[in-house]
Parts: sequence; C-alpha cells; structure tokens
Amino acid sequence: MSLQAKFQTLRTQLQASLIERDAEIDAALLGLISKKHVILEGMWGLAKSALLRSICNAIAGARAFEYIINKDTATSDLYGHIDMQKMANERVWEPNTKYSVLTSEFVLADEFFRGSSYIQNSMLGAMNERVVHYENKRYDVPLRMLVAGSNT
Repeated sequence: MSLQAKFQTLRTQLQASLIERDAEIDAALLGLISKKHVILEGMWGLAKSALLRSICNAIAGARAFEYIINKDTATSDLYGHIDMQKMANERVWEPNTKYSVLTSEFVLADEFFRGSSYIQNSMLGAMNERVVHYENKRYDVPLRMLVAGSNT
C-alpha cells in the first residue's frame, strides 16, 4: 500500500470516529507529514486530545505525552521528575523520562498559551531543533508533532 493510500485510509478512519472535525483532521495530518506543529483552538470537548491519540495509535510503536499546561507548570512536569528509586539505589540525580516530552513522538500541550513564558520558551528547543537541555544533559527528542491545544 502506498503512503498516499495509507494516509487516505487513516483520514477516512479519523473522519468516521471524529464527526465534523475534517479541518482539524486535515491540519493534524498535514502537520504529521510535514513534521510541523499544529495549534488547535476550540471549546473543550471538540476531540483535540482524541485526534492526537488516534493518530499516535495508528503509528506502530509511537508514544504520546499529554499535559494540561497552566501558570504553575514546571519543567519537571514536562521532562520528568527526579527518579527517586535511582537516587536511593545508585545515588544518581537523574530524571525519569519514560513518560515525558523527551521520549515522545507526539505531544499534546493542552492550554499551551496559559503556561508561563518560561515553559513556552523551554519547549522551543524540542519544537524547533528536537533537542532539550535538561538537568545538565542533552536530550535528542523524537518529537514528530506537537499539538498546542487552546480553549480560548
């Protein structure tokens, strides 16, 4: 099956499960194939999260990270908190990045624009260069697409 046929099949499946969301589906799929990020704006309940989850689930082995950002969001919320087990057992100060922006191909940063400028700026490296410097270490981020959701 050609890449074009796979995308058309995915688009058809998304349209069947996400009613009247054709523009959002097309924007997300365009972001996916162009490796660009997407802003989805709309009231809660418009399936912004479901759209990203569906796209991620359609790609074998892809991981998604979702977080609702607010003014108190810390970098550790996005990039991983200190791994306390590793700290206790090995005396190593290192974040647990298993479920974080640093290890995910798809990121839903819900309410992205409600976050502090510090958080928004810290995400620029991941978004633009696919690189994050965190806790004195460089992380090459496998990010394919970030969806910035906004209810306002």
